[in-house]
Amino acid sequence: TDFASDLNFDSFLAEDVDVQRDIIRRDGPPGGIAELRINDRPVARTRIDLEGQYEFRNLPPVRGDFQKTEIFLYERSLQENPLAIVDQSRRQVREMVDGGELLLRAGLGEQGNALEDESPTDTGEFVSFGLARYGLSNWLTLQGVAQQDIDGRLTLMAGFRASLGMHWAWALDLAEREGAGSGNTEIIGAGERWDFSLRSRYFEQDYQSLVDSAASNYDNVLNSYYRLTDDLRLGLVGRYYRDPMGREVEYLKPAGFWNLSPNLFLTAVPNLDGSYRVSADYFLTATQRFTALYDNDIYSATHNYNRTPWQNIQTGYEYSDLLGADRIFSQLSWYLDDNRYNYLQAGISYNGDDLGYFLSWNRILTPGIEFEALYEDSYRLFEGFDAGRRIMLGLRMDFAAVGTRLTPTDNRRVNFSRGGVSGQIRTSEGQRLNVTDVGIRI
Repeated sequence: TDFASDLNFDSFLAEDVDVQRDIIRRDGPPGGIAELRINDRPVARTRIDLEGQYEFRNLPPVRGDFQKTEIFLYERSLQENPLAIVDQSRRQVREMVDGGELLLRAGLGEQGNALEDESPTDTGEFVSFGLARYGLSNWLTLQGVAQQDIDGRLTLMAGFRASLGMHWAWALDLAEREGAGSGNTEIIGAGERWDFSLRSRYFEQDYQSLVDSAASNYDNVLNSYYRLTDDLRLGLVGRYYRDPMGREVEYLKPAGFWNLSPNLFLTAVPNLDGSYRVSADYFLTATQRFTALYDNDIYSATHNYNRTPWQNIQTGYEYSDLLGADRIFSQLSWYLDDNRYNYLQAGISYNGDDLGYFLSWNRILTPGIEFEALYEDSYRLFEGFDAGRRIMLGLRMDFAAVGTRLTPTDNRRVNFSRGGVSGQIRTSEGQRLNVTDVGIRI
């Protein structure tokens, strides 16, 4: 639980740069779906290509508040539980370096479009920045930043990131721009049965140079939880926020996760806007689960029936309080021939006016050779995403050089922490076994 050892890793530089970009590129399950959520609300979705890559461009900018940025990864369908949730939110305490390490980064540019002869935004002014980060020890990192904007205004910032023993970390930045100041701090703690985070940001009225800025703005976010028992985790979630236009959010609310019984799991957690996300999961049997959910003004009730370990039938109803609309849907997910490399999905939805449906098939013929087909017509989803007609066909062939020949392989699984193996395993009796999905411990 020591933040210094947990947060200093070889790839710190790549991650530090990535989270400051306006473009997110990451890995995900090929053929799956990536959903971008800003402050708990879905804002974009994209299909993950068969190379296992997805990308979101033009992310909404952070303007003085703590923007919670998450990516929900679904292997096949939005109706499944997410395969993973990737937290892309900025964390100051992650910006530590090892003792004695010095990080320097700088940039120089000119506003405008270099591909246009006359860019309407080109003022001829240069923009620039410089950042220095030094590890005074393994537990304390100092930082200094200078930045010149397009209007020639100079911003200076200084701060630190510190690990305070085994359970706490603290980061602080103070900045100044032509007499106006700002501050940004983050305190995080974690223990065996508890966790705590307090993030605060403050900007004086003229600091951000926003047109019609009515007042200074601030954002304070509290998350604290304690696990009373193995079945009950309670906490307090709060926010005290005002944006430059004077709009405010202020609340301090309880939150909880409760295994009320072996078959019933309850959750109630406030979102950043103060509205609750409330869910109840009830396991009727080992193969049937009922879920009731309220989130972002949408009420839903679903029933999952795992007819076999390879088949799941989901039926549900959704109602959007904001849109005043509802829909019913049913979906079949089926691993054909009890083979997870041969996957079929079919679904139907009805909203009172239109009937929508979809059919998809994904087949991995051999590691490295994969085929996918999808047809979708007016299959309805809420969250403001339009229903339409879509046809997709994909064939992916992936080969690697082994000696003097090419062999199909799954390069999407190869990265800095994973490798690939091809060939066969021969038992003492002479039986040959395929190496697909064989785990290897080094």
